[in-house]
Amino acid sequence: AATEWLRKQGIAAAAKKSGRDTSDGLVALLCNPQKSAATLLEVSSETDFVARNETFQNIVTKLAEVALAAKTTDIESLKAVPYSDDETAGEAMIRATATIRENLALKEVDFVEIKEGFGAIGMYIHNKRGDILGTQASLVAIESSEEMGEKELDSVQNLANSLAIHLVGAQAMYMNAIPQEVIDKEREILSEAAKKEMEENAQQNSKQVSYNIKAVSLYIHVLLMR
Repeated sequence: AATEWLRKQGIAAAAKKSGRDTSDGLVALLCNPQKSAATLLEVSSETDFVARNETFQNIVTKLAEVALAAKTTDIESLKAVPYSDDETAGEAMIRATATIRENLALKEVDFVEIKEGFGAIGMYIHNKRGDILGTQASLVAIESSEEMGEKELDSVQNLANSLAIHLVGAQAMYMNAIPQEVIDKEREILSEAAKKEMEENAQQNSKQVSYNIKAVSLYIHVLLMR
């Protein structure tokens, strides 16, 4: 009964704060040990003071771990995922709002996965607040239609990392509802850049490798949060 009462108090407190502006917060970027899957998550707060709070940072970190394990790309789905033995991620956010006394919100979440040996995931976190937290982050996943050798994977990894850094530096024009024609054009440009990088790398090794690389088609998935 006491636990239920406390939860109700937390819901009431969160409801009172729900209308407040949340212009600060943190993003979390977490990759699995195999570096074949990653989650990008944004949790907002009202002030930078809270974003620097260790309790808030621990919550965002745990939410990223939960999101990665669930492979979720939807906020409502994430809210329903177990956060602990006795509460969901959504309930944990309500409790955190009541405890920290600021309006907190799950803003965005995305997940990407590639087949091991067929590509690479590049990540960049700007203004880091710990190992996986920051104020901006980007994720670039590049996957080929054919398995790659070690040198090709290294080349693609370097490209993915470079693109991830440039994404934040360039300050993308669109965060949501990106026009399809823009997506198609960017995918074409990035795919050509990736192929050129791989071909140049392959030419330094052997003609046979160069031929194989040219036959590979690339899929590039780009994410940016701030």
